Amino acid sequence: MQRFPRPWWAPAALFAVLVFGGGCQSCPPEAQALVLVPNFSEPVVAGRSFLAALACDQASAEYRCLGESLKARYGADLALYLLGRDALREELGSSLKYAFQLQPVGENQIREDGVLVWWGLSEKPLVGFLMEAQFFYNLLDLDGQPIGEFLPRPPASWMHLEDGRRLLVEIPLSRSVQRRLGGLENAGGLQLGTEWKVRDVLRPGPDGPESVAAP
Repeated sequence: MQRFPRPWWAPAALFAVLVFGGGCQSCPPEAQALVLVPNFSEPVVAGRSFLAALACDQASAEYRCLGESLKARYGADLALYLLGRDALREELGSSLKYAFQLQPVGENQIREDGVLVWWGLSEKPLVGFLMEAQFFYNLLDLDGQPIGEFLPRPPASWMHLEDGRRLLVEIPLSRSVQRRLGGLENAGGLQLGTEWKVRDVLRPGPDGPESVAAP
């Protein structure tokens, strides 16, 4: 896999340069809906949410679609993303608004927690999103607000049946979560789940996928 050292925000920049031309188009209503309520339940729909955020020029929505490993690789928080993104938007103008026209043209299981989804036009792959599964739990406070953390293993790994009747969930709570919740007596519910986020951006190459950016 060929790698191209670039600034951390270059994946979106080079991805746009490779895929899109100039032009102007309003943000489609379907894209606006995904920006307001993104869907991270499956690799394809999560990738579609990222494309919607790009098409609608919504920085915070774009950032929400990035995986924690991608953020950690570049040390990128939302403020740093906004700095890199400004230069990107100035260079590319309105061309990113065509992102929502791309359609999934291929999907490959890379590993248990990774799926590569190719996006393109007329069945031709133009860009790939390597999607990663992120596992999490949330304790809901009495107002229904989530307080939680990521998990290193799938949710089912933390659950088991006792005596064939009682479902037990055993998750070690960090001091941070306990402090923010203020005690289990303030817990109003528990959520366990999986979200799919963008781990890397790739392009087709003669010898296989090429990483658009890497450290």
